[in-house]
Amino acid sequence: MAKLGQYLSTRGTSFFQLDYAGTGDSQGELEDSTSQIWLQNVLDAGAWLSQQGAGQIILLGVRFGALLQLHFQPQLHEALNIQGQIVWKPITSGKTLSNQLLRLKHTNHVLNGGEKVDWREKIRQGEVVEVAGYPINESLLSSIEALSINPESPLLSSLDWLELGAKVLPPAVGKFQKGWPDARFNAVDVQTFWQIPDIYTEPALHAVHEKIIGRL
Repeated sequence: MAKLGQYLSTRGTSFFQLDYAGTGDSQGELEDSTSQIWLQNVLDAGAWLSQQGAGQIILLGVRFGALLQLHFQPQLHEALNIQGQIVWKPITSGKTLSNQLLRLKHTNHVLNGGEKVDWREKIRQGEVVEVAGYPINESLLSSIEALSINPESPLLSSLDWLELGAKVLPPAVGKFQKGWPDARFNAVDVQTFWQIPDIYTEPALHAVHEKIIGRL
């Protein structure tokens, strides 16, 4: 992501990369965060960019960020002058994401000799449970599980949906293509950087985004 931003900046497109509260280099603790707080992070960043002279904004959401972006379309478009949206391999359901994370927690616990535990219930009872290295509490979990991408909700700006790491679009994308016939869906056969610890440059992504931005 940073490499893409650096490249686009040399081509005349300003690029701002946001770490949500409690993640990356941002302040705060993850267990004090919720999806509403992260939405406010985006709104605050957008307002600041407008104050710096940004005329129009293109949102780029990656995985969970794409879920947050498309779920909160009305709030984002009401507050910000959004020219278009780009999403990378979106997670389409917060509930599905939480199920996957808790299943991973259960598997690791059992492999280490532990007994069966209802981790979701423990979280709902007020415990903070570490899942995939992240401390998860009830307010964070419930806010994540409330998120979803609904193909029956109208798109409020141009959308480019990029399925990174794929040669063809997976069948699960079909309902979104049907719901949003004016959006552009493309498979982009590149490495999925969130699964690779090394920092690297992906020229194919540079070309794809230059084309999208040029069209907008």
